[in-house]
Amino acid sequence: MKQWSRANRHRLRFLKPLWSVSRTALRALPLHLLPSTGLFSPRPAGFHESVAAYLTSGSRHKLDRTIALYPTEDIERELPETFGRPLPKAFSDHLRARVPAACVHLLHDVRFWGHYGGSVIGRDNRLLGDVSPDVWTLKRHKALGCIGLPPVKTLSGTVAVIATAEAESNYWHWMMDAVPRLHLLEKAGYPPDKVDWYLTNARMTSFQRETLAAIGLPENKLVMVNDHTHLKLDTAIVPSIRPASWDVPSWIPPVLNKLPIGTAGQNYVSELLFLSRAGEATRRLMCEAELVPELEKRGFIVARAGNWSVGEQKAMFAAARLIIAPHGAALTNLVFCRPGAVVLDLMSASWPGLYFWGLASAQNVPYSVLVEGALDKDSTQRTKDISLTADQVLYAVDSILPHSISSSSRSP
Repeated sequence: MKQWSRANRHRLRFLKPLWSVSRTALRALPLHLLPSTGLFSPRPAGFHESVAAYLTSGSRHKLDRTIALYPTEDIERELPETFGRPLPKAFSDHLRARVPAACVHLLHDVRFWGHYGGSVIGRDNRLLGDVSPDVWTLKRHKALGCIGLPPVKTLSGTVAVIATAEAESNYWHWMMDAVPRLHLLEKAGYPPDKVDWYLTNARMTSFQRETLAAIGLPENKLVMVNDHTHLKLDTAIVPSIRPASWDVPSWIPPVLNKLPIGTAGQNYVSELLFLSRAGEATRRLMCEAELVPELEKRGFIVARAGNWSVGEQKAMFAAARLIIAPHGAALTNLVFCRPGAVVLDLMSASWPGLYFWGLASAQNVPYSVLVEGALDKDSTQRTKDISLTADQVLYAVDSILPHSISSSSRSP
């Protein structure tokens, strides 16, 4: 049932206008004035655009403050090589970006709701916008359009908020969004021994357990949160959130590479690496059965990153000089590549994701993309399979290989 929902959710889009009207009607009602009961708590009365705006209001606690850690960063990227194939407009629209400064907010007497990536509500019963993500955007945040929130409970002590949108089981969002927030906590002076509880939406997959162990965060300090979680926090430590996950600042790759993650499986490495999505439910490469024998003739090894530990994936990507993969979270491991490695991202026209382009730019890894057919006007189907032909992929591979080999021969 879950697989059907993920792959076919777009079929229910005709209901979106009705859903939007009902949410708008609910938002217009003054339901924030309702009293608390044993069944629910009042929803927020509104929002502040940011924690900074909240701190300049009259509602802040006298001890509230923000700890600045990394400055604002301007990013410039080059368009990827396409081998004559079409390039989605999203790439040219994002050649430049500004990543906001990274910081940690120390807040008192606030509330936390566990929906999506978590929402922080100030003492004045208003959402703090830049640490309360929602797929509907801030003005249409679910907290502002619901009847009420769950009953509130108190969690005492120093509580770190690391629940992160989409990071509950997604490798990219865990490694690139959630783990860097743990680094911000430590850099701000809040290592695990100074934190009583961590609020997380992690499903405790093997890669999450591995990275948490490397950081030294005891699992008995984790408090699992979801839509039914509504907590009053005496002292909350809230790391900032990047508004666009594909805009990777320069400080994140070194942080991830310094994690003391073992590199078991170092014998299973090659300079030529193809990442398979065979057996996955989405974004499979339809020509893979025909393509793989040709790649193996050229010296590629075929791997499914999901079968390997983070340490093993780190070893594979650190050794690789050319990585070919259908667009998927395994390319998060580009963060472990050495400068000069080359990546070829095989992409459906229905989902022009910018994530790995942004990461490759931050890592100085030349990025190429091969997009199937004509660009799809409906770019919302993230799960669609990729219908590139084997000949199209091999043409790009054979164009890249001489450069990749010469780069490898010059490397220490």
